[in-house]
Amino acid sequence: MKNSIISFESLYEIMRDYFTGALPHFASQDADCIVQPFLDKAKSSFKVRGPDLYVAVHGLKTHPIEDVLCNESKRKAFLEDIGACLQWLSANGYLTWNGSGNGSYRATEKMLQVKKLGML
Repeated sequence: MKNSIISFESLYEIMRDYFTGALPHFASQDADCIVQPFLDKAKSSFKVRGPDLYVAVHGLKTHPIEDVLCNESKRKAFLEDIGACLQWLSANGYLTWNGSGNGSYRATEKMLQVKKLGML
């Protein structure tokens, strides 16, 4: 992991919630689409937009992920981690690629079964 705040296990949980929540449909691989539902669930006042996770609205920090989003170098590292995690999840059977060129994945049965990576 390039960022030192959000662990791979935590990122997996963020991704799992997002992709399983979209079932039976494919869901966008865009970082803002993945991260915003987690921020909402964490009752954060932060709103992110675009592929670079631009913080469009922010307020009082309530979760460590907000520190990542407010710091340009940490945010860049987190974006790289999201990309690497997507590749790992796809390569290891947790996500299936749409293949139509629209940049979307769908959770697989494996992702549904594995709630935490510690369960492997």
